[in-house]
Amino acid sequence: MLECIGAFNGRFGRGKLSLLLTGARRAELLSLHVEHSVFFGALRRWRQNEVMEYLRALESDGLIAVTGGDYPCLRLTGAGESLLENAEPLTLALPQEVHAAPPSRRTPPEDQAGQRKMRRHPEPDQPMTAATADRRLLERAELLEELREYRSRRAREGRLIAYQVFTDDTLHRLALELPMTSEECAQIKGIGPAKLRRYMPEVLTIIRRYRDENLISGNRF
Repeated sequence: MLECIGAFNGRFGRGKLSLLLTGARRAELLSLHVEHSVFFGALRRWRQNEVMEYLRALESDGLIAVTGGDYPCLRLTGAGESLLENAEPLTLALPQEVHAAPPSRRTPPEDQAGQRKMRRHPEPDQPMTAATADRRLLERAELLEELREYRSRRAREGRLIAYQVFTDDTLHRLALELPMTSEECAQIKGIGPAKLRRYMPEVLTIIRRYRDENLISGNRF
């Protein structure tokens, strides 16, 4: 992972690096021709949120750092370069969710007819606890990162501050509720008529793609 960050030093953020390492064939990656890199798909059996957690742990340990600017990217620090050069052993402090099982892609269970079941979420009238929300945001770290990247891009284009596009709370609600229509988006705090027209068509495309790739259907939450 450090070798990959070193190779693309300061070029990609967490989201794109996690997609690259897990071999996601996204248009934004393929347009950069990174599929020819030795690092593309190097962690193919990992889930993207697991890669994101390792990247955060490397940052917490001071081995990588985030560059400034509207589009934050990752680079090696002096400590990271030294560790990589000397091939020193490394122990990272990771969240319990990442320790609990070895990195692997989960296959949805099959029903009696052999069809893969779609993941469903609790009905909207069931309240979501803070712990459940935190866990779900961790599971959807890839989506949240993509939404942040979209916010940064639109802020640059409109010469705005990022929170003028969407606040962090609004991004969290989008990632938690996974709205499928403009009507559902309008129920989220911070999304008024102007933002519905200006931003939500692209945001809904991002969310629908995430739903499709992760076999999520049904109600919000």
